[in-house]
Amino acid sequence: MAGLAMLDEGAAGVARRLSVDSLAAEIVDALEAVGVRALLIKGPAVASWLYAPGDRPYSDVDLMVAGGDLARAHRVLVERGFAPVVSDDGVPVPSLDPTAGLWEELGWHAIQYHRADGMPGWVDLHRTLWMTPATVWDVLSDRTDRLHVGGRELEVPVLAGRALIVAVHALEHRVTNPDLPLAAKALEDLRRAVAVADLDLWRETAGIAARVGAEIQLAGALRLVSGGQELAARLGLPVGGAADTATRALLVMRISRYERLALTTDLRARVRLVVRALFPSRDLIRSRYPRARKGRIGLAMAYASWLSFVIRRVPSGLRAWHRARIGIQAASSPSPTAGQ
Repeated sequence: MAGLAMLDEGAAGVARRLSVDSLAAEIVDALEAVGVRALLIKGPAVASWLYAPGDRPYSDVDLMVAGGDLARAHRVLVERGFAPVVSDDGVPVPSLDPTAGLWEELGWHAIQYHRADGMPGWVDLHRTLWMTPATVWDVLSDRTDRLHVGGRELEVPVLAGRALIVAVHALEHRVTNPDLPLAAKALEDLRRAVAVADLDLWRETAGIAARVGAEIQLAGALRLVSGGQELAARLGLPVGGAADTATRALLVMRISRYERLALTTDLRARVRLVVRALFPSRDLIRSRYPRARKGRIGLAMAYASWLSFVIRRVPSGLRAWHRARIGIQAASSPSPTAGQ
């Protein structure tokens, strides 16, 4: 009986991967039909590099598009029955277009879309990687490989680009949900990448990270696996406590409204930032508070909750931002062993 159960589980896994591959081909075809170029950045792109066939499960499609193509990509997904999932309750909101300002307002790197009918029904639409600037698309799309997925050739980043994606993904899950199975899978991806990729490939990866301002993320990720610390040192990245400090500081800086204010010199622009922080768009409020989707009273109550939340966090936010600035400035200089 145990053997039959294992066979059933294995068959289910194969069927799931084939369905995901078919969905990836379907969505890329639809995107190309409206002139949108997409990169497949996870799933088969990672499994085909680091695992034996069938050894790595995946259940959704991760695609990256240029920032200017997000609106068209959103429309393509909606036309195929998908709706964005923008709140913690996991409920899709068909009426919401997150590309109409909300995406930028929240600083999201990706949005998950769900299609209720059919399996699989999940697509993650990326404009960048976690805590990295939008220039990631420009660099990853500059040099690509082709991978046979779902009956057609799909574009994927070169191996050095995939190594950066694996590293950032592992760090993201370590920070945001370390106890979930996805975190363990992301960490295993990184462990394998460190084990199988040679120094030349990691040097290329470090070069990509430097071009997109993600050296600290790469350093923080490499600390998570055996051999990663030594590799980071050879690549000239921050190591030890400096890597931890710099990683934590960067995470604060990337999401801090105070940093945006500090970098904005125009008075009117600063006022707009403050007003938007206190009174964000209705789409943002609806994405955070399900009750805001239930009429004017619910929306007003949600705005009151948001305003109270923001005001309470001002002192701690300012302190965190100040410490982060100091941490970034104190980040370790390149290791003397870099490149050896």
